[in-house]
Amino acid sequence: MPDLQRRLKQVTMGLLVLFCIAAMPVAAELSGANPAAMGNTPGDWHYHARPDDDLERVARRLLSSRFNAHDLQRHNNLSSFNLTPGDTLRIPFQWLQQQPLPAQVTSVTGIAQVQRHLKPRFETLAAGMQLNVGDSIRTGQGMVRLTLADGSTLRVSPHSELILNRLTQFGRTGMADTRLRLKRGRINTQVPPVEKGNSRFEVETPSALAAVRGTAFEMTVEPGGTRLAVTAGQVLFGEPGREQLVPAGVSAWQQPGRPLSRQPLRAAPDLAKIPESLDSLPQTLQWQEEGQGRYRINLINQNTGEWLLSRTLNEPQWQLDNLPDGHYRLELAALDRNGMSGMPAMKQFQVAQPAPPVVLPGSRVIHVNTLGDRVTLFWQTVPNIRDYQLQLAKDASFQQVIQDLRLSATSTSLQLDQDTRYYVRIRAHSGGAEENHWGPVHALSLE
Repeated sequence: MPDLQRRLKQVTMGLLVLFCIAAMPVAAELSGANPAAMGNTPGDWHYHARPDDDLERVARRLLSSRFNAHDLQRHNNLSSFNLTPGDTLRIPFQWLQQQPLPAQVTSVTGIAQVQRHLKPRFETLAAGMQLNVGDSIRTGQGMVRLTLADGSTLRVSPHSELILNRLTQFGRTGMADTRLRLKRGRINTQVPPVEKGNSRFEVETPSALAAVRGTAFEMTVEPGGTRLAVTAGQVLFGEPGREQLVPAGVSAWQQPGRPLSRQPLRAAPDLAKIPESLDSLPQTLQWQEEGQGRYRINLINQNTGEWLLSRTLNEPQWQLDNLPDGHYRLELAALDRNGMSGMPAMKQFQVAQPAPPVVLPGSRVIHVNTLGDRVTLFWQTVPNIRDYQLQLAKDASFQQVIQDLRLSATSTSLQLDQDTRYYVRIRAHSGGAEENHWGPVHALSLE
């Protein structure tokens, strides 16, 4: 019996040793796992040391509070905290400071609304507001222009709904992680170029995903799928996990469960006929027609960045009725049969209408004194003028002017005949280029 117990004990110990040996690689893999690989942004960011850098300074400036200089030292197999300018440090993305940075509402044209994260109701959206993660924009008849923390600009067209899913910046690295969801409608986006593997900019729709790396594109959500038009750079686009690269000059159409289809964008219109300066309004702006079709026109204030209008036109011309003096940018694209914009043409122009002439008001007679055959007239003072012109006539239309006087004072004495009706009028002169008008006609008579 003791021998049996001893043998059982030996077998148990052997099994325990085998179990521990088998478990060792797994335990080592878990304990040595890269924290970045566990997050949403796998891999390392490469940081190049600056003068006066050391691991302590880099850790304080870039790392979240959960990590420190010792973690950097171990991850990079360094013997000390010292760094030489130009040294490359590998820093897992998930070690970096991450803070949400709001989007700025640059302009709102018409009426648009925002639903704050976890709030039940929409409120009116206005220029100058900040939008945070989880906020939702609904435009209705309005249009909205946004500026994101990474420098991207976003135009949300009428009848659209957009949700800001993620707006994150990685500390002071300049990298950002932006993820949007377009539920319906159309957006136009300008994304600054980003280095591969660093910043991320994604737009998700009910039927497709677009991963952007420095580009300009238009995306429209329709009941049957999502359309994309790339006008600069390139976009990875398609159903999640099946995205394909779409280059500039190409549009793509993604329907759920169907292969991605593509076609070339329509060429940019020729805007050479549109003048660079407009000195009077209204004016009809015209451009060269390239085949039949419709156009989409956008007007942006160059000084403020405000998106003033977006319209669909059925002919190659546009009536510009009224616009304040200033500098503007016209963006024009031909539409395909599906309503997608082609390659855009841009024209900067200014409106510089001459200022309306300054008109001096006419002066009116305010008092008359009669003594014998002499009449003394007093008239209204006009400020900042040189002198006055007085005309005396025997008819109200001043076809028979009998006296035409230039006077510096605001009164004068006239000798008149008895039983005769006279007419007098007065206007001011400044000596400059201002226009001047006659004051009201005043009738005189001695009876």
